[in-house]
Amino acid sequence: MSCQFQASPGVDAEMLGTLLLAQTGMQPQGTRRIERCYLDTFDHRLAQAGWALDADLQSPYPPVVHLRRLGTEQQDQLHGLTSLPARATDVPRPRLRNQLTKITAGRALLPVSAGEITVRAFDCMDERGKLTARFLIETSSESPASTVLRVQAITGFEPVGQRVIRAARRAGLIKPLREDCGLFWLKKLGRAPARYRPKPIIPLRAEQGSSRALAKLLRAYTQVMQTNEAGIVADLDSEFLHDYRVALRSIRSWLGALKSTIAPDLRARFRAELSALNRATGELRDMDVLGGCLEIYLAACPEVPPAAAAALRHRVQSTREAARAALKTHLLSAEYQSAMQSWGEFLDALGRGKHAGRRGRSPVLNTVCRALRKRRLAILRFDPVVARHDPETLHELRKDCKKLRYLLEGFQRLYAPEALQRAVRELKTLQSAMGDTWDLHVHHELLQRLVQGDSAESPPDPGALQLLTTLGERLGSLERKQVALVDAAFARFRAPRVQRLYARLEENRT
Repeated sequence: MSCQFQASPGVDAEMLGTLLLAQTGMQPQGTRRIERCYLDTFDHRLAQAGWALDADLQSPYPPVVHLRRLGTEQQDQLHGLTSLPARATDVPRPRLRNQLTKITAGRALLPVSAGEITVRAFDCMDERGKLTARFLIETSSESPASTVLRVQAITGFEPVGQRVIRAARRAGLIKPLREDCGLFWLKKLGRAPARYRPKPIIPLRAEQGSSRALAKLLRAYTQVMQTNEAGIVADLDSEFLHDYRVALRSIRSWLGALKSTIAPDLRARFRAELSALNRATGELRDMDVLGGCLEIYLAACPEVPPAAAAALRHRVQSTREAARAALKTHLLSAEYQSAMQSWGEFLDALGRGKHAGRRGRSPVLNTVCRALRKRRLAILRFDPVVARHDPETLHELRKDCKKLRYLLEGFQRLYAPEALQRAVRELKTLQSAMGDTWDLHVHHELLQRLVQGDSAESPPDPGALQLLTTLGERLGSLERKQVALVDAAFARFRAPRVQRLYARLEENRT
């Protein structure tokens, strides 16, 4: 049974209320005016998972928050909240907290107001006084007003709700709501969430000029960067910076792979500016990842005294705060704003055919196929034997894999979907074999710097030094294991069937 309905044209809340009161056992429960908020992550993870998190605010009472299946009235009420939850960890009920944590993956919950709504409640009771269904008539305060009827059936008494709905539909008062009531209210107020993709899929034509096609892709990924700036400055969650840096790395990679499509002097200038921006954002990202792993590292080294562990946590947090403050200052600076404006003007000109390099007017498919081959051959030059003696060689392989993947994903509309997906899948297999060894490298160096940073004033704590030793041993052991895994994955990538797949992409054969 549908649970959410929109009032038919010309039907208002009074007419719906009159019909409900005419039904057997219906009792009015009063009217209240609330402010309705809907919460979701920046990238709409709750909605994508089929859930809505809504909150009714009625001063001076605490918020009434519900987790609800989209398009239904199947819901759980979150009790014990004195304010809107900023993250899933703010939810007091363990089961719901764990469910929300799994869906949101640490992202902040951002409220979007749907404005003031008047709610008229009606309870339907049987002859024994037992609640069998609840009906809510919700009307917006905006003009012209919109009205929604929500039916909350009680388990075991579903026919009661169905009977009332049939009567309302026969009277022509309601029609099924084709979308969740939350999205309906947000749309009515012009606050529907904008579609967000951290990796936009850009339609391209194979015969399109390379510089114009590249400009289109660069502009879309620049928009991703700019969309995430406010979240980074407000420090809402670490994923804003992550998405920003993925878009930035993609742009830098394409400028390198397709360098012949842009005038050399401008390409060199903007690559240098983007490299500086990559460095400016790198320290905070490193500290974010280290902060997320620190407790795991400390748990692996129980001999570290509690005082030393607490001091290290404080040092990591204070270093992160300093990095965040520096990045915030940079993103709000006139220098950054001017650089982004110049970059945007360059992209606009590139899209109009200006600043093209020697291959700027060549068909983009030809240019990208040539770049794919170059990136693939760079991966094939990897020597697993050298990696056994120099594990940092794995990092170079990891970078080459990322560059190839950026090409495949950015220009995916130039290729047959099935062949492209198979190519990306094989590349992911190789990437996953490398695991987290490079993060461990970075973290070991960061911790060493943090632990020994004040050594001029006082000697490092022995417990903290023991953590470095244990982490170093773990790194060495993991690297030896990863080299063996990469050996097998690399052999799979080099297999003739995989290389034929890539060769067909490079020759534009499916």
